[in-house]
Amino acid sequence: MTTAAAPAQLTEIAAQWRSARQLYPVYAAVVRQYGIAIEPSRDLEYPVDRSEPEAIERIEKWFAEADAKIEVWQLRQVLQTSELGSEPVLRALIGRILAKEKRTEADRDKADFLLAQYFFHCAPVKMHQGEPTLDDMAEVLEPVLGESIPEAPAWLGGLDTVIANLRGCETLRDLLERGILAHARKLKTDAGDMFFGSGAMLTFTRFNFLVRGTFVRLIHNDLHAIRFALHELEQRGQRSFDCSAAGLGKSESGEHLRLFCHDWKTTFRAAYSSGQPFQQLIQLRTALEAALAAPPPQVAQPGPVAAAVEEPVPVEVPPAPKVIAPVAKVPAAVPLAKEAKAMPGAPSAAAVQKEMVAAYKAEPKLTLAKAAPKPIAIGGKPAPTPAPADVDGYVEQIAEQLLKDSAKTGTAVTAVVVAGHKLMLSSWEVAAFVQGGDDVSDALQRAVGARALLSRMAEERRQGTQVEVAPVLAAAHAEAAALQAQIAQAKEQKNIDGAVNLSASARRLIGLMEELESGPKPPQRSAQ
Repeated sequence: MTTAAAPAQLTEIAAQWRSARQLYPVYAAVVRQYGIAIEPSRDLEYPVDRSEPEAIERIEKWFAEADAKIEVWQLRQVLQTSELGSEPVLRALIGRILAKEKRTEADRDKADFLLAQYFFHCAPVKMHQGEPTLDDMAEVLEPVLGESIPEAPAWLGGLDTVIANLRGCETLRDLLERGILAHARKLKTDAGDMFFGSGAMLTFTRFNFLVRGTFVRLIHNDLHAIRFALHELEQRGQRSFDCSAAGLGKSESGEHLRLFCHDWKTTFRAAYSSGQPFQQLIQLRTALEAALAAPPPQVAQPGPVAAAVEEPVPVEVPPAPKVIAPVAKVPAAVPLAKEAKAMPGAPSAAAVQKEMVAAYKAEPKLTLAKAAPKPIAIGGKPAPTPAPADVDGYVEQIAEQLLKDSAKTGTAVTAVVVAGHKLMLSSWEVAAFVQGGDDVSDALQRAVGARALLSRMAEERRQGTQVEVAPVLAAAHAEAAALQAQIAQAKEQKNIDGAVNLSASARRLIGLMEELESGPKPPQRSAQ
């Protein structure tokens, strides 16, 4: 290696580590959430970047194995329901695929989704309120695709017909029966390597964005139609509904069906090219509208009333009038656009599109390893012992102790007691709890919480107690991956102190993880 080449090679190695640190938390989250059979990367969970070619080779091999086993719908679910889908992460994921010399169909599907997700995440609000042009696409996607010519390739002319059919859809049934998704997928499959041309990627990303908006609009329309039909049926006096055709019960209550509509959020949660996740919604609408179109049940006439007297006296009882509930006129084959006008409160397309953007930005994100509830002190009593894999519970109890004794936390090492076990904290870890307020402090707090969790498990196992370490190690691996991502970010921001402190805490966490993974040790005996 020449003297001139050495700095360039070191710069390249540093860039590889930076990218790997950025991507690893996403991959690790998918692997953990779906139980994919891949061992964690020791190199990426260790806080120190290593320049040995063997380490770089192991990391690349780990990512290649993960790429082969992770499916696009799994990646979609994690990125859309967590805080991991940030712009830098999406850019790194796209860059990894585009940098490959040989790409598979799975790579194409992932790039197809990631480009649409990147545009949806980064595009200004005004582009969400209408149909963005190819110029808009080129502008937003420039950080990942570079400067592109906003022009659709001639061989993609058939996509214009597909988009025209897409605009004409009024219900989810229309979308699926017209085979729009299947037609578009065939175009992508037939494209082969031409899919990765900049013009083709811009065109397909625009189409995917339009499909996404159409799905949201049609789901709103179908849910509104279901609620409308339900309201009309209840006005007739009907209190239970046969929804077995939609996979529900034969006697569903109106309250349960309204709850179903409110909680129906299966969009994008699985592979949906076949439309299978939407069939239940389609069938429910069909069932309720069929019930609404049927003649309403008639109220039975009461029979003659006999007088209860000692001597029977003939009493003439006039025949009771037939009572028929009013029937709402619902045309059987009215397009949904017209039907919406007859339904009070039906959302307009513009309102739906605006709501889609607002909902996406306001949607609560699930944070890695934060599913367990925090312990709550009741009636002045101490908070209960955290559950075995509850990192949040340990963080909460440690914070409570340190904040209560903040005047005594000036020493280099501080001891806290969590779940009956003593844990030693360094000065920077104590400061993360007492001062806090930034990403480095948050990462340090969770590292300490994970270490408390591991310490408890290790101590109980040393005492001969049978403990289940798998969920504990899974939570610790997730925190270790998040730590490495935060270390990389601190280095980029020139926060040297933060990076050093994070690395030190990461080493302590990894040491405990290795102890648990190495198997139980016999209890130590006294020297007496």
